[in-house]
Amino acid sequence: MAVNVLLQPKSRGSVNFNSCTDLYASIIINGNYLNETEDLETLLRGANFLYELFNTTSARNAGVKAFDIEIPEFVDSKLTVFGVKRTSSTPMLRVTNSSIMPFIPYCNTQCPDYAMGEKSCFNYY
Repeated sequence: MAVNVLLQPKSRGSVNFNSCTDLYASIIINGNYLNETEDLETLLRGANFLYELFNTTSARNAGVKAFDIEIPEFVDSKLTVFGVKRTSSTPMLRVTNSSIMPFIPYCNTQCPDYAMGEKSCFNYY
């Protein structure tokens, strides 16, 4: 899963009061999205990159290899919790949320959480 996001847009919107005297009057919101051509060009470059990336044969392998690191403290590279014994009722305990990230990424953590969940499924089955 990949998302093309513009983290630092050049376009600026505005919020204006419709009335200076009536506090309950509606406000005017102008998002002004993609007003700057640089913003649109950046998003298009990102979309083209993702298109090319997902059309490669090694895209899936590259995504899986990104998580083949030892995460310190309480899980291994397969996201299995250290020190929990396997039983018939609990064959394996895995943690697949943001608490196991060694650092917080410069993005929304939803996508990395999904990736960890996918990795956990691939290792389990």
